[in-house]
Amino acid sequence: MSKHPESAKTSAWLASLAAEKRQEIGSRNISAAERQDMINRRHAAGLTQEQAAELVYTPYRTYQDWECGRAGMHRAIWERLMQQLPEIEI
Repeated sequence: MSKHPESAKTSAWLASLAAEKRQEIGSRNISAAERQDMINRRHAAGLTQEQAAELVYTPYRTYQDWECGRAGMHRAIWERLMQQLPEIEI
């Protein structure tokens, strides 16, 4: 049994829409370089992961997942944390 031509068009459209949504969602999360900057600044501030998690009202385990890249950190939370951590010179 062959697929209806419209069914193939619909499948392609849905795949395209899903790809756009993934890209949109991904842009809200921080990059690997931003994640490393967060880690470096936390270390420079002398904070533990638990203390950094408290700064953004987040469970410790969630913060750990953000730092190691197991979970995506929303850019707004990252920006809030960066406001509270000192800038470091490279």
